[in-house]
Order: sequence, then structure tokens, then C-alpha cells
Amino acid sequence: MSGNEALAQRVATVEDEITDIRQDAAEVRILAAGASQDASDYQSSLRHHVQQLNALRKTQLEQSGQLRALSTDVRHVFDEVKSLRVTQLDQQADLEKLAEAQFRQWTDIQEIKRNQLRHHGDQKAKISDLKTDVTQLKTDVTELKTDVTELKTDVTELKTDVTELKTGMARVLQLLERRGDGAAN
Repeated sequence: MSGNEALAQRVATVEDEITDIRQDAAEVRILAAGASQDASDYQSSLRHHVQQLNALRKTQLEQSGQLRALSTDVRHVFDEVKSLRVTQLDQQADLEKLAEAQFRQWTDIQEIKRNQLRHHGDQKAKISDLKTDVTQLKTDVTELKTDVTELKTDVTELKTDVTELKTGMARVLQLLERRGDGAAN
């Protein structure tokens, strides 16, 4: 191999390596652009996290103030609960008195109920007797109606008899008058 050939071979090798380097450089540029974009995204995300942390700190400070106010309110409520406990004990005593009075009323109501049941039984017996009396009265009225109807029939027959008697008497009088007229002649 001569010097030119070796040189040509070395140049060809270097050219192949340069082609590989250029391809690698293009890939590195692509990777660098992607890394730059990733870094930009990371910085944007980091800024966003910092904003959220600052907002969270502000919220925590506001809530801390609200908790202090609530603590004061809770102390006032606790004092009111203490006073309500005293009132509740008084009310408990009043309720016990009311319960005793209610028990007495219940006992009285039970006694009234027993009396009402006895009275109801008495009234029921009286009503039964009254029903019997009314039934008997109805029977008597029915018999009385029958008697009145018979009496009406008898009176009608009597009227007929009286009318016939009047008619007969009028004939007798006419006959007597004729005889008397004939006797006088």
C-alpha cells in the first residue's frame, strides 16, 4: 500500500466518521431541543408550584386567624353551656314535679274511667229496661189502635142503627099520624 492509498483510506475512514458524527450531532441537537423543552416545562411547573405554595401559605394565615376567632367563640359557648347546665338542673326538678302531678292525674283518670264503666253498665241496663217498656208501649198502642178501629166500626154501626131507628121512628110517627087522622075522622 502506498502512501496515497493509505491516505485515501484514512480520508475515507475520516469521512465515514464525520458522516457518523454529523448524524450523531443531528441527534444531539434533537435531544438538546427536547431537553430544552423539558427544562422549560419543568421551570413552568416549578413556578406554578411556587404560586400554589404561596396561595396555600396565605390560606393558612387566614385560617389561623379564623381559628383564633373560633377559639374565642368556643370559650363564650362553653360559658353559656355552664349557665345552661344550672338552668337544666332547675328544669329537671320542675319536670320531676310535673311527672308526679301527671301521675296523680293519670290515677284520677283511671278512677274516673272505672266510674264511667260502672255508670255505663247501669245506663245500659236502664236502656234495656226502657227498650222493653217502649216495646210494651208499642204493643199497647197497637192494641189501642185496634180497639179504636173496632170502636169506630161500632160507632159507624151505631150511627147506621140510629139512622135506621130515626127512619123507623119517622115511619111510626107517619103511621101514627095517619091513624090519628083516620081515628079523628
